Amino acid sequence: MHAAILLVALVNKYCFDMNETVTMIVAAVYLILLQLWYRSKTKEQKGKIATIKRIALIAADAVIYAGVFLAVLINPYWNASSRRMDCFRKQCDGDRMISRKEALEDFDYAMKYLNRVHPLTMDGMSPEVEAKAEQARKNLSEQESVPTYELSREIESVFALLGDGHTHSDEEYAEPHYLKYNYEMRQAGYTLVGINGERFEDFLKNHPGLVSYETESYGIRLLKARISTLEGLRYLGVDTDGEITFDYVSKDGEPAERVVTAKDFLTLEEVYDYVEAATGEDIRPTDEKRDFVYYEIDEENSLAVLTLDECNYNAFYRKTVAEMFREVEEKGIRNVVVDLRNNGGGSSLVADEFISYLDTETYKTWASEWRFHYFILPIAQSVETNRQKDPVFDGNVYVLTSVVSYSAAMDFAMLIQDNGLGTIVGEPSGNLPASYGDVVQYRLPNSGIYMQVSMKGWHRVDTSKEGLPLLPDIDCPAEEALEKVTECCRPQADTSVTAQLQTDAVR
Repeated sequence: MHAAILLVALVNKYCFDMNETVTMIVAAVYLILLQLWYRSKTKEQKGKIATIKRIALIAADAVIYAGVFLAVLINPYWNASSRRMDCFRKQCDGDRMISRKEALEDFDYAMKYLNRVHPLTMDGMSPEVEAKAEQARKNLSEQESVPTYELSREIESVFALLGDGHTHSDEEYAEPHYLKYNYEMRQAGYTLVGINGERFEDFLKNHPGLVSYETESYGIRLLKARISTLEGLRYLGVDTDGEITFDYVSKDGEPAERVVTAKDFLTLEEVYDYVEAATGEDIRPTDEKRDFVYYEIDEENSLAVLTLDECNYNAFYRKTVAEMFREVEEKGIRNVVVDLRNNGGGSSLVADEFISYLDTETYKTWASEWRFHYFILPIAQSVETNRQKDPVFDGNVYVLTSVVSYSAAMDFAMLIQDNGLGTIVGEPSGNLPASYGDVVQYRLPNSGIYMQVSMKGWHRVDTSKEGLPLLPDIDCPAEEALEKVTECCRPQADTSVTAQLQTDAVR
């Protein structure tokens, strides 16, 4: 019965939020009452054994309460929503109106866990962030009712000042409306570069605090995602009642415009119908799901390409990597490519698994700081002994990156580059090597807005490059990266290109 108090951690993890102070008080009262009940049942018992039992029970309760303390007040995942069962998971509708009281409660909830979890708020918010939080709360308090998307925007205005792309808030919509021309404009070779005559680079500077990002290229990517929907435009503060001009650039660099109205934004199913009628193509997703990891062998160019679309460290990933390196050895392949251009992150263990097949005895990892509410646990940089697996590959390694390469995908590329294990080809990654991550996820209690907060700070493996972005050794548009590597691997490859890539591979 005494140990049953520890079940509060499971209830919190899988069911619903529990106020930290109330939980601690209830736990203390529960254990005290159990002590009194036990004493009443054993008050007739005398002697050394009875005394030892009572002392043991008090000691056990002290240990149990310490466990509750750790679970409630130090554990960064307390009240996190990532493991909640569907019946307890609060959903959000960005179009819903909530009361001023509910909006302020949710805002205070968001600020509470920002202060409790993020390493940058260990000593409280900076004056700049504090001032923004006060202004955002004032904005909400001046309204009788608040649209959920506006609450999300006010929270994001605070989060964005941290310069941490992992810490952000997002509202959701039951049925978002997408610009129906997106697909045909992309197919025609046009790239969206701005809206209403304002380039995205300028939009980020002129309207700060709308999205959380670390690199400008990733901030632009987030803007594009918002601008592609009617709901996202409204979140960004764009007037959707009149005409909206979408600014494009052709493959040849020629500017182009497309003027649209709210009527040009359709539900996803309506967009599929529109594209099929306009182009004859059915772009509906099929039931076939491509594996998140797979490889292809190009014997002619002595090239193996491992495509990894998410950093999912599981048995299938390990099996795929092992099979690839076995086939690489059997066929005498001298070049291995890891394609991370569509990888948004996951577990950094995927990089360790890949490195275990490379011809290196050791490799350096990054230093970090882990926030546990009242204190930060520093973890120093270490030199890991490579647990090599057969077969060992001693050829050339290339990693393809883009702005989409984020979080653990960026870490993968950084480990390869900063340890001199291979060459990075493509575009700079979406976030910085020295940044924050390992997020805790929450659902705000009234609105259901999703938010996440980083609980760890990370440093770059190559400390001489601390603060710098992960720059490719060979900088080129992401869509050309694989072709660039293949060129140098061809038997008749241009020697100057080959020399450049080989030099970078061993640098």
